[in-house]
Amino acid sequence: MKYIEIKSEGYTYRYDSEPTLSTAETFNPNIIIPVESRSCASESLYICLDLLSCIFGKEEVRKAVKDVEC
Repeated sequence: MKYIEIKSEGYTYRYDSEPTLSTAETFNPNIIIPVESRSCASESLYICLDLLSCIFGKEEVRKAVKDVEC
């Protein structure tokens, strides 16, 4: 396996597992390059909350969101 690509709304994250030859540029893995148009923030938030609900359960997520709201 040469690399792993994770695609989400508007972004593609790629992790290269094989070393590549270095150039004069410094590799910075924190740079994310959007390759598709971005979705709206509310849609992204809904997806994140849905994923958290799968891990912690809907009630735990509701309680956490309620505790964070000002």
